[in-house]
Amino acid sequence: MASVLTIIVHVFDDRYPTGCICNLTDALLLLWLVSVWGYTRARLFCYLRCINPFLFKCFLVNSFLVYLVSASMEWTLRSRRDYALRLAVIVMFSQQWLVSAFGSRQVRPLSILTASRTPNGFDAPPRGWNSFGLQANPDINPSFTFNQSGVIEQADILLSHIPPALIASNDYYISLDSGWSIGDHGDEYGRITYETSRFDIPALSSYLHSKGLKLGVYVLPGAFCKDSSKTIFGTNILINDTLSGNNNGFARCDFNFSRDGVQTWHDSVVALFASW
Repeated sequence: MASVLTIIVHVFDDRYPTGCICNLTDALLLLWLVSVWGYTRARLFCYLRCINPFLFKCFLVNSFLVYLVSASMEWTLRSRRDYALRLAVIVMFSQQWLVSAFGSRQVRPLSILTASRTPNGFDAPPRGWNSFGLQANPDINPSFTFNQSGVIEQADILLSHIPPALIASNDYYISLDSGWSIGDHGDEYGRITYETSRFDIPALSSYLHSKGLKLGVYVLPGAFCKDSSKTIFGTNILINDTLSGNNNGFARCDFNFSRDGVQTWHDSVVALFASW
């Protein structure tokens, strides 16, 4: 009896995701599940409700109906149980497919908990296009090449699908993912710089700005380990004197943010980006 009550508590407990109305009929069907399949399996079926209440309802009702129909056949209890289980699973997923294809389920609307502007005045996430999707999934567009002309082509496609009034908000970015910059060293001051065999970033920036778009670039934390003997722009501080000694595995060494020069290095990189 304690096991049965435990299962019923699992079904009615509000801490689990809701989505189907559990009533006395469900509880009686669960009692039947315990009697036929045993407590352990019935509890697994109960967990199905926590994952997908709709599938749980389908399985519960279908398995019971199939079990009743098979009662007229001269089968053993185990055969009837196994038959009911297999057919119920088939019907269950068939019903789920039909609902997904032809029906609709009520979806609870999302609620905004808080909304405010960032210190720089932003009140929405960046919009636009990021190269990572095509870089990571080349089969989507085999003709795409991650270089200046390829990115400009994608920018033009984006512009053709977005109303000019939205572009005028100056909130749309063309973002370059990994590969736009030299991968293992920076310039003479250890600053991140672009891969000239692929991009002319100042020219790309000018083109995008003329279309009302902004340019975004992907960077990893840390300074290049190969640049440790270089001096930070505008200082006499060696990059090595700002590092923690940890190589983060991406050809870069982590900063010790308590040391002088760390913020200066970052400021110099941002200033270089802005100059482009």
